[in-house]
Amino acid sequence: MWKVLAWVLVAAAVVVPAPASAQGTSSAGQRIGVVDMTQVAQAYRRYQEAAKILEARRTAHQEEVNRHEEEVVSLIEDLDRIRATAAPEEIQRRRRGIEDKDRDLADFVERTNRKLRDDLLALQIRTREEVESVVGEVAQAAGATVVLERNFALYAAPDLDLTQRVSDRLNERYRPLPPDQAIPPLPRNMAEEAAAEGGGEAPGGAAAWPAPRREGFRSRILPPAR
Repeated sequence: MWKVLAWVLVAAAVVVPAPASAQGTSSAGQRIGVVDMTQVAQAYRRYQEAAKILEARRTAHQEEVNRHEEEVVSLIEDLDRIRATAAPEEIQRRRRGIEDKDRDLADFVERTNRKLRDDLLALQIRTREEVESVVGEVAQAAGATVVLERNFALYAAPDLDLTQRVSDRLNERYRPLPPDQAIPPLPRNMAEEAAAEGGGEAPGGAAAWPAPRREGFRSRILPPAR
């Protein structure tokens, strides 16, 4: 189950424009900085507060799915109890009711997953823009022209680590937003692309959230007609 928001940010080097006095410097003369993005994510309060809001939404939707699932299971069990004595018309009527509720549940899960997926993607896009902007500023102030993700570097001297400075600048500039503004709208072009892809799968191949059913649930949905 999805427990932590994916941190889709810097997986490669960030190249920072060199100051005018350093233009034309050879690659051998470049200064490299490193930033631990995991630590930045943990320290960035605006991102963490937004992540909590998304997790709360996911939990609430999962609880709603569970309630609807229990209702359908109860209807199936009721149908099982009367199958030996009920008229065929009554059995068919109840079967149709179960099918309708199951279809509604599947539709709800698909819509919910799509919305959660879009909200997560929008949060990642905004956060990446904020982080990259601050990384560039901190790197220029430190005289670095290339910044690597710390975990991609086999070794970096302590004075090359810009993580704390990036975290401090992010929290100074970008304060946590009110709940109704914490999750930004998905850019229109991204929303259209996501809609074209369809489905409710979470980014990065993560399991769907909310989970639509417990294992074996669908196999119980329609008792054989008699």
